[in-house]
This record gives sequence, structure tokens and C-alpha cells, in this order.
Amino acid sequence: MKNLIFLSLSLLMLFSSCGDNSPLAKEETYYIVEDHLKWVFPDVLNESFFMRDSNGITYSYTKVIHNHDFTDSWSSFFGFTTSITHTESYSLEYRNNALYDLNLTLLLTAGFPPFGDYYSVNIGSFNLMYDFKYNQVFNLYCDWGDKSYNLTDDGFEYQQTILSNVTFIDELQVYHTLYSDIMHVEFLDFKESYDNNTVTDLYFAADIGLLKIVFKNGVYLERIYDPSE
Repeated sequence: MKNLIFLSLSLLMLFSSCGDNSPLAKEETYYIVEDHLKWVFPDVLNESFFMRDSNGITYSYTKVIHNHDFTDSWSSFFGFTTSITHTESYSLEYRNNALYDLNLTLLLTAGFPPFGDYYSVNIGSFNLMYDFKYNQVFNLYCDWGDKSYNLTDDGFEYQQTILSNVTFIDELQVYHTLYSDIMHVEFLDFKESYDNNTVTDLYFAADIGLLKIVFKNGVYLERIYDPSE
């Protein structure tokens, strides 16, 4: 009996001293799918690109943040670490030189089973989260309310309907330039609350970045390469 108690105390001291390196801990790293990295845009930090609206006014966007991180999380049982996960993510932030409401934040995060990588888009009144594996917007937050799907071991649980969506199109003509591999983000929820300056559509080109912003009143901004044109 004394030997059993001594062994138990010894194991307890061993596991407690190991902390994050406990021999009980299972360690996993979740990486972003390589094909999704094309939505991490290569704009140079602190350099600007230009967009012109349909009234002829030119604005600039400057990338102020480009981070690549691994977020660590732990699970434990009776004080012992049982699993450690490292999750890859990229975060990008762009600032508009004149319109604070058009600052843009993008976050790409590796998925964990059964979910896929997800993309978060934040602009104006909206923060939208999209799952690449399920081809599904699963979270939407805005000034007028929020909608979300529950995450379960089998996927999403649909208790309400999110109308906003993300689709992909082959090509888009923007300010005399034809771009390919386009992501279209469309905000469709709570439309009765939109005013004329509410963003309704965003377009991104793979490996390039933001191409076009559309507002409820029909005004739009398009990416240009020569602001002197």
C-alpha cells in the first residue's frame, strides 16, 4: 500500500513538473491549406494602392498590419495537460486615407476537424466569417444585429438563416483591367436597415487584393494603378 501511494505521488510530481511537456499531452499543428494562401495579399507593408469612385474621387489604402502567427491552446484533465494545438493564422489590416468606415481587416485561420479554414472580413458595419470547406458563411456581426451557426462535432447546426454569402467567379473587369480568380463577398442580412453609404459588395482578386467596393446607393470604388489617369 505504501509503495502504491509513493508511486502515485511520484507520478503526480512528474506530470505536474512537466507542465506543457506532459507525456500525456497530444500535440497537433493545424496549417492553412496552401491554395487558400492566395487570399493573403502581397501588398507591401506601409505602401499604398489607389481606388477611384464612380464620381471620380480617388482614395488610397495602406496596409498597416501583416502578421503570421501560430496560436497555442491547451486542454487539461484534473490539472494535467492532455493536448496542445498550434493554429496557423494571417491577419491583414488596411486603412483608408479619408474614410474610417472603409478600413478593412482580413483574417485567415487554419481549420480544425470537422471544419475548414475560415476567412474573416471586417469592413464598415460588417464582420463576416466564411468556412472554405463548407462553402458557408457561419458568423455575421453588424450594427443592426448578428447571426451565427452553432459548431458541433458533425459540422454546423443551422438554427437561423444567414443570407450573406461568399462566391467565386472566374473573371472581373475593373477599371480597364481584367482580373481572374475573384472572391465576391455579398452582405444581404438586415438590408432594411442599410443607408446609402452601407457597403453591400466586396471583390478581391487572388494574389492581388481588394478590387472593388459597392455601396447601397450604387456608388462604387475600383482599384486603379495610376492615380494620375
